[in-house]
Amino acid sequence: MKSHKNTYAWIGIIGVIIASFVLLWPLGKSGFFITDDGDWMIIRLSAFYQSLVGGQFPVRFLGRLNHNYGYPVANFLYPGFLYVGSFIRLFGFTYVDVVKIILVLSVVGSGSFLYVTLKKKYDTLSSFGGAVSYILSPYVVFDLFKRGSVGEIFAFLPASVLFFGILGDITWIIPIATALLIVSHNSLALLFLCVSFVFASLSTRRWVYFRGMVIGVGMSTFFWLPALYERRYVLFDSVSISDPYAYFMTLLNWQLLGVGAVASFLVLVSRAHKFTVFEKCAAVITLVSVIFSLSLSRIIWQWVPMLASFIQFPFRLLSVVSFVGAFSVSSLLQELTKKNRVALVFALFCVLFYTTVRYQQSIYYVDRTEGYYSTNEGTTTVKNEFMPRWVQTLQTTRANQKVEVLSGDAVFTSIKETSQRIDGLLEVEAKSTIQINTIYYPGWGVTLNGVLIPVEYDNPYGLMHLTVPKGSYKFEASFRETGFRLITDVVSLIFGIIYLTGMIRSRLRL
Repeated sequence: MKSHKNTYAWIGIIGVIIASFVLLWPLGKSGFFITDDGDWMIIRLSAFYQSLVGGQFPVRFLGRLNHNYGYPVANFLYPGFLYVGSFIRLFGFTYVDVVKIILVLSVVGSGSFLYVTLKKKYDTLSSFGGAVSYILSPYVVFDLFKRGSVGEIFAFLPASVLFFGILGDITWIIPIATALLIVSHNSLALLFLCVSFVFASLSTRRWVYFRGMVIGVGMSTFFWLPALYERRYVLFDSVSISDPYAYFMTLLNWQLLGVGAVASFLVLVSRAHKFTVFEKCAAVITLVSVIFSLSLSRIIWQWVPMLASFIQFPFRLLSVVSFVGAFSVSSLLQELTKKNRVALVFALFCVLFYTTVRYQQSIYYVDRTEGYYSTNEGTTTVKNEFMPRWVQTLQTTRANQKVEVLSGDAVFTSIKETSQRIDGLLEVEAKSTIQINTIYYPGWGVTLNGVLIPVEYDNPYGLMHLTVPKGSYKFEASFRETGFRLITDVVSLIFGIIYLTGMIRSRLRL
């Protein structure tokens, strides 16, 4: 009997992979499809990889971006897929192929983990129906092929692993999943951590799960704490990136709700007494997310403007609807007779297959050279919102040279540069003012003959200036961790050690 159950389980996994292929087959074409953010994500990956292999870790400042004047976007926006992508890049894949691989792994991985999580509560067919309702949900299709949000698609993977850890009582995986979720996408991390907290609260082992999540938060401190603390340095809070109230669900895009929302409604109004507390809770979370994605919740968003600024797009809550709604789909299917269950799952797959393929027919491709992505110097953000506040005038072209003499009499020789380091020899015949054509951001420092010297950046472009007296110098400018960031790195390391120590101790008890 057990072998039959295992066989059915593997059939379900194969079905999930087939459903994923229905969604992902356009990735097999040459080039990349035109989306809102897709090209920018590939460009950011290429700049991130160049900084990483250049010796910067953790990566925070992408020196190639902003017309080669640098941009600290990696300090603030979800570097998870960038680290994973950089690792994949080491195997020789193009940047476009790296992003495609990430998308494939994310969809197949999240769908598979969701399926095995559902299998903890439901039979193979019901679990498969729930997983398919997520994989081929209209919002996931929209997120992938219209928005090109690599970070959001990638975030579904650690979210599914976290749910698997909590609902499957696999405690060792919870810290890793939590940490990876936090670095995968800022907004989705907040949403799915809240959902995970609620799910964990329903278990008698809630404190074990809470502890695992806390350790995961600690392991990711190197990212989220500097991102919060250093917002004071950049324009983010003073720039309106988008009008959140223009991105509610409307009658024109109601289909993005998907079957998960409908199933959740049915769970609560149709024979609700038959469902468990967990199933009712999942349905409530799904429907609350639907409400917050509709314009009728505008007054609530206005009460909490910081939340609106952080989430940016109210329809982003449909990520929760698509994922958590899968539990309601499986719940309803489980209540049916086997014959009706087979018929409904088949009908569900056919409908989602049709809507997915129909949407894919509107995809347009562009086949760019590798150089387009590896040399593009845009900021990769909508409103340059992570530009330092002291930059008053934006550059429109790159400088002819990385360092130049503004006044005085000085000559540079043997200049070498990477995205976060510039060094060479400097011969100064008379007191001179030197300009480094990189915007200043905390972490940059300059030494002459090994001695740290003051750097000024109170100029319209926020570029680094230094005054150098007569003499011969070995010049070095480099970007390193500040004292505060170093502390957060150590905190992450400590929590990592706590996690590994706990793992070793638990294995020794076995």
